[in-house]
Amino acid sequence: MQAMKVRDTFKQIEIQPELAQDNQLDDLAFQIESLLFWDGMNPEYLGLSATHYALKGAASENVSDAVYQDYAESAFGEAINATKAAQYISPLNYTALIQHAESLWRMGKPFDVINQPISLAQKVAPFDTKVALFSLEFLLAHWPQLSASEKVLASRYLLKPIQYRINYHQLNEVVARSPEKERACRLLGFANQAKTSQANMNNTKHKNKGVRLKTCKGVGRG
Repeated sequence: MQAMKVRDTFKQIEIQPELAQDNQLDDLAFQIESLLFWDGMNPEYLGLSATHYALKGAASENVSDAVYQDYAESAFGEAINATKAAQYISPLNYTALIQHAESLWRMGKPFDVINQPISLAQKVAPFDTKVALFSLEFLLAHWPQLSASEKVLASRYLLKPIQYRINYHQLNEVVARSPEKERACRLLGFANQAKTSQANMNNTKHKNKGVRLKTCKGVGRG
């Protein structure tokens, strides 16, 4: 029951990041410590701990003060420790793998280091929505460094979101904040144009309009 309450709070913070205030996070820390006291080997509880530390780090990383930066680094380090513990207990815990990768990314680790747990998560849960969304965001942000197969995978997430149960709102958010937004929108635009042309050639009554995102309106061919 307590774990469910913590999960629900994290979901609310995901929707409304402004809820991640110090008093709220301190209350969550107390609840998570209580859960871990009774079952410190539970991968789910360790995952909740990792999420808590990541939120603490995120709340400090954008403050231009050395003390806050050090605190953010420490918090992300604790998040990584929690995800490693969860992976040790449950090696195929893809949620922990993605949490691990996210903290590594926030800490500014090299592409290959961050990509390692992501690649494993993709193998363990290739069609999981959270794995697909995080993978897409990471791959788009590092497009110039991608291999041909990684570009194909990123394009598949983008062009065929329904296969990964990604809704358009989620996809729109990822593309909107990506440094490669224009590239993603152009890719969508070309794909949509090709589908429209094919439908016209085949005289299809119900044309497949493809993936059209609000954030791509007026960008390139999107």
